Amino acid sequence: MSRNACDYLSVKITTVYGPFTRRVFAANGESGSMTVIDSAKNEILATVIVGGKLKCMVVDGKGMLYVNGRGPERLGRR
Repeated sequence: MSRNACDYLSVKITTVYGPFTRRVFAANGESGSMTVIDSAKNEILATVIVGGKLKCMVVDGKGMLYVNGRGPERLGRR
């Protein structure tokens, strides 16, 4: 079984802030969904079904969000 950077974290990252988009991305437990929040207006913009059990997320500071989870191997871009 291959390992990735998230496997080495002692705390799983389930909420991140994207400074480029000014949005908060919150993983919703093991439901396989993620909530996108506008931090300026403090309102929910969307709930996205990603699938699998979300383990950690990271933003690149340029508008991209990367999500790691357990489940079917697939890549997506939104």
